[in-house]
Amino acid sequence: MNEVKYQITQFIFLIILGLGAYWALTHLDTGVSYSRDQVVEDVEVQDMNPDQIVNSVNNENVLNADDQEANPTEEANPTEEANPTEEVETVTDENENQELIDALQKLVDDNVTMDSGSNGTRVGTVQEFLAVYFEDRNVSIDNDFGPTTKGLVRDFQQAELGGGDGRIGPNTLGAMVEYLEN
Repeated sequence: MNEVKYQITQFIFLIILGLGAYWALTHLDTGVSYSRDQVVEDVEVQDMNPDQIVNSVNNENVLNADDQEANPTEEANPTEEANPTEEVETVTDENENQELIDALQKLVDDNVTMDSGSNGTRVGTVQEFLAVYFEDRNVSIDNDFGPTTKGLVRDFQQAELGGGDGRIGPNTLGAMVEYLEN
């Protein structure tokens, strides 16, 4: 009799262990691995958000082109360089936001809903928005709607809609579009 109880207890333990493993595999983020070069590069630019990195590269290219047009013996005037730089940043930000606005608006028009477990480019579009909205946080754009993405969506909903459950529907997507347009 004791042996039967022991076997039943072991069987129940294995079932609970299996359920726990299944939950962990379906709900926890997989993590990210980095090579040494990526870690060094990240440390060098960790204080810059992605838009600043892109703009700094674009600005260097614009300034280099301006320098080539100027007389090589003349020294460039710093105030003349500052104005083209500001124009490039403004145009770049507007273009990037417009593409994101269009993509989000398409999701609204298609009546898309997303929740944990969703994946694909639509999730990536939302993650791109979250990276813009939460400039101070490191948002991974992996096209996978995991717990981190759900938490960020919930934070956005709380701030912009007065509450939410972390699921994405037309109302949340509409609020994202509205935020980018303003």
